[in-house]
Amino acid sequence: MPNSRFWRYSVRLYAQRGVANACLRLQDQCAVDVNVLLFMLFVAQHGRRLSRAEARAVETFARHWRINVVEPLRTLRRKLKTGIAPVKRPASNPLRAAVKDCELLAEELQQRVIERRFPLQSIGKPAPVKCATAANLAAFFPTLRVSRHAQLRRLQTAAEDRKSTRLNSSHVALSRMPSSA
Repeated sequence: MPNSRFWRYSVRLYAQRGVANACLRLQDQCAVDVNVLLFMLFVAQHGRRLSRAEARAVETFARHWRINVVEPLRTLRRKLKTGIAPVKRPASNPLRAAVKDCELLAEELQQRVIERRFPLQSIGKPAPVKCATAANLAAFFPTLRVSRHAQLRRLQTAAEDRKSTRLNSSHVALSRMPSSA
């Protein structure tokens, strides 16, 4: 299964200092679908500004898979971190690793279907990257003030750094993003 441009972008962005932590905090504290958030940034990186309706459509499209596949896998993986009676750690570690791999595959599949359903050329309007990044975050988080939310500011800064998020196949490992604790 070849990696998608969206997945490669996400791996690059996620590897930047502070990005993984920001994503995980938004996921755990604000119930943010990180894949949808990353898609907002991916689209912006390609100079596409989304409306609130378009951002909502992406989130709605991704919700069923996240709720029924990604979140249960994440919950199980986190429970296995400390072991589940009667199987305690370290005996449960191989199962936890397998669930982690399944969770990452589920996230990659989610990104593939999002990218396929919302091709870059058919979503949003052209805009400079910085404007598109701010607009897409505001469209995805209409109730949060992007400029005042530390996690979103970190992501916005990282996403706007074109050198560090440029899709360069010689620098992009086709590995999976590290998952949360």
